[in-house]
Amino acid sequence: MEFKDIQQKIIVSLLENPLKSLKELSENVSLSVPTLKKRLQEMYDDKIIIAINAHPKVEELGLKRVHVISTIKNKNYLKIFEKACDLHPYTRYRSTAIGTTFNCYSQFEIPDNETALDLLELYFQKLYQLNIILDYKIYKGDGFTYHIYPNLSKYNPDDGWMFDWDSWNTTLINARDTLSVKVQTAMAEKNKKKLIQPSSPH
Repeated sequence: MEFKDIQQKIIVSLLENPLKSLKELSENVSLSVPTLKKRLQEMYDDKIIIAINAHPKVEELGLKRVHVISTIKNKNYLKIFEKACDLHPYTRYRSTAIGTTFNCYSQFEIPDNETALDLLELYFQKLYQLNIILDYKIYKGDGFTYHIYPNLSKYNPDDGWMFDWDSWNTTLINARDTLSVKVQTAMAEKNKKKLIQPSSPH
């Protein structure tokens, strides 16, 4: 199915502000409201747009994000594992990587307490005991969540991404150099404090 320029414009506009009205969206993409409604329905029918969802700041809801990397026995058990993730009430995201083994990365947004973490641990222990997974590792999040989307305004279905490598490289080098200066300054301050500490009386 061909990805059309107008579809790209609609998606980019919705990513910028999913709550904008049909009138605002139609003005952004230069379509009449009736034509826009038709285009949106076509995109839903073709599964180009699945849903427009809210992304709450989970830490404000008393939740924290937990990451799990699992190794699954084989392709058949992978389907069972994916179903298990889909049935769990706190599953946020899952993605499968297939190589020499079957691996799955999943995210869970659970209540911010040890009981919830223990229950998630028991959940994966049960999957392990049933031989659905061969191994797993649970990682706690840093307490902050980020939602980053591809910049589709830079995407061209024919030519790929319009990416300024020189600008990216310069930004990365500047960030590295700034961090290096901060680290050196912090180390110098730490060494300075050590030097001026009074010696202990004998």
